[in-house]
Amino acid sequence: MTQADPVPTGFDLQASGLRKTYDLAPGPGRPKGQQVHAVRDVSLTLRPGRTTALVGESGCGKSTIAKMLVGLESISGGAVRLDGGPLDSQAARKKAWDAKRRIQMVFQDPYASLNPRWRVSRIIAEALAASGLRGGAAIKARTLEILSQVGLPEVAADKFPHEFSGGQRQRISIARALACEPQFLICDEPTSALDVSVQAQILNLLKDLQDRHALAYLLITHDLSVVHHMADHVGVMYLGMLVEDRSAADLFSQPLHPYTQTLLETIPRADQPGREPPRLSGEVPNPLNPPSGCPFHPRCAAANDRCRAEQPQAIAVSGGTVSCHAVEEGRL
Repeated sequence: MTQADPVPTGFDLQASGLRKTYDLAPGPGRPKGQQVHAVRDVSLTLRPGRTTALVGESGCGKSTIAKMLVGLESISGGAVRLDGGPLDSQAARKKAWDAKRRIQMVFQDPYASLNPRWRVSRIIAEALAASGLRGGAAIKARTLEILSQVGLPEVAADKFPHEFSGGQRQRISIARALACEPQFLICDEPTSALDVSVQAQILNLLKDLQDRHALAYLLITHDLSVVHHMADHVGVMYLGMLVEDRSAADLFSQPLHPYTQTLLETIPRADQPGREPPRLSGEVPNPLNPPSGCPFHPRCAAANDRCRAEQPQAIAVSGGTVSCHAVEEGRL
């Protein structure tokens, strides 16, 4: 992603031409060797103190990208570079543990991501020990310090995850990620399982931690109001591809891609109570048999013959890029 505004110099995490394919087991009506393309040629950059958001419908590849960046999924194509050097190089492999420490993830479900049999102190201590901190007294002191950073009292260290509310459990998940002193924090739907009032608390906590530690965030969410509050840059994904990739200010003030425009129209508005949001016609195409040309054309009112035959390429626009023939031709 191309950041529109100046950013602090220093560390960065870059993915270029990222691809992910899955081999499918043969079965009735499914020939041997068939593949599904979950992510297709996605590029993005995470920089200190900045939040990049990925948005789109379920199944568009957002979480797959997150898992590839933290090493939970293998990369089928493209490259990931940390501080300018490839993560898969020999030099990077020697520093693989340091790379894992620097890139941490906060998962969607704050209960399923925590070991229910461990007390909070052990959950955080494991991360501290893995990051190189040794000594019981040092680990205990650091554990209490981290709990304080995320707004939890010292007594929380001796409790089990089930003794906390959903919002408190998510704070524990964030504390565990912070224990490794990361520079990059990947947040996969971090507030979707929480009540609205608790969501605001967690988002404000993330903003405060970012300001304090200059963290780079990759935020994955369906909630565009959260994106509007948190993000500096937004990538809109459809069927594994980035269709619009721009600064948050430009995208929210003047969305260009028809898919982006429809997504933004679904945001509830206080000045229009009872407003019926627009609905996209049709369904998300089957990734096993994607449409020719632009993947969005079966659901797009502005589609023409070129859209049905030719896949659009990214073109430069204010604040980033968009991939749309209608925008390129001035029809939108």
